[in-house]
Amino acid sequence: MKTAIKFLLFIAMTGSMFTAFAQDTQTQYKPSNVYNVRFVVSELDNGKVTNQRVYIAVVREDRKGVLKTGSRVPVVTGSKSSDAPMQWQYLDVGFDVDFMVSEREGRLDLDLSADLSSMAPPDPNSPTPGGNPVVRQVREAMNTTLVEGKPTVVASLDDVNSKKTVQLEVTITRIKKS
Repeated sequence: MKTAIKFLLFIAMTGSMFTAFAQDTQTQYKPSNVYNVRFVVSELDNGKVTNQRVYIAVVREDRKGVLKTGSRVPVVTGSKSSDAPMQWQYLDVGFDVDFMVSEREGRLDLDLSADLSSMAPPDPNSPTPGGNPVVRQVREAMNTTLVEGKPTVVASLDDVNSKKTVQLEVTITRIKKS
């Protein structure tokens, strides 16, 4: 009986601690600004835009935003033996961006990590081992400051094998002020 009473007292005490903690975090919560973040990925060949894609997200200030679009491509990683099936691994290709917008002292700060990958067309003159595809990849990671509503090229990277360039443009617009 004494053990049951001690247990009930323990539950009552810890339950009130959790309730107090939950109330405390609710009183400290401060609504934040909300932003429309527009990403434009452009591919240029000799300075002319050959391909352009637009990605848009609406995020709250100081909250992580994630956009991911693309395909999973199967790649052979092992050969078939008499007692084992063919072994495969899948690669994610496409556009993937993690970002966070913060407003401090009237400026908009953007923390950004972006990855753009695609499959290179097969080259009959240079076959790859196992016939696996060649993956082209561009990665950027940065912390930068942007002017609200102004489209800004935050990264421009030249392809090492051609005269192509990939540009990432970002526009941030506040849609709700706290």
